[in-house]
Amino acid sequence: MGDAVSAESMRRAPDKNASDVLKRVTGLSVADNRYVYVRGMGERYNSTEVDGVRVVSPEQNKRVVPMDLFPAALLDNIVVQKAWSADRSGEFSGGDVQVNLKEPLTNPSLRVS
Repeated sequence: MGDAVSAESMRRAPDKNASDVLKRVTGLSVADNRYVYVRGMGERYNSTEVDGVRVVSPEQNKRVVPMDLFPAALLDNIVVQKAWSADRSGEFSGGDVQVNLKEPLTNPSLRVS
């Protein structure tokens, strides 16, 4: 059981980062415009992967990864797994947020707003 947000739906929305994108997914709550909790469960029950690699929080006393670190322009899709399955790591019981980035840019650009 899970939800996904595609690159096309992210392109149509005016979101700045991954936490803004995930506000529209059913069953997720976003705290402080940064931290995503699946099904209302605390940070100890959630995990995050970026391109298939489990990541840890850059904040010393938190387990949850701040989703505002990922600009929406760099995201290909986001998949949220809300229930455990045999093909996923057993490290989560609340939910697993899988962030998939776009391919590396061939022509880097700068956007200021």
